[in-house]
Amino acid sequence: REQVRREAEAAAAASEGDVAATDDGEDAAQVDEESSDVATDAVATTEQADPAAAVAAIVAEQTATIEADAAAINQRAEGWTFVLPSWKYANLAKTMDDLLKAPE
Repeated sequence: REQVRREAEAAAAASEGDVAATDDGEDAAQVDEESSDVATDAVATTEQADPAAAVAAIVAEQTATIEADAAAINQRAEGWTFVLPSWKYANLAKTMDDLLKAPE
């Protein structure tokens, strides 16, 4: 069981290392595919040994995918400034009193 857990962690660590590799122009989808293949192999091995470890491997795979997507978005949107029109901001800044009907 310990070996399977280490393999799942290694797969997750490898996918985190792949996220850093996207900085040099590597396609994020390709990184996701590669990390998914590694994690899928770890899941297949883990399912036979321990169901809890299989769940942990799936969570690690999904976490790695989400982190890769977030890193790609953050890289693309770095330095952007977002401006909301006042009429949109007014809806975000309402208090509970503004939303509730006054008692009769």
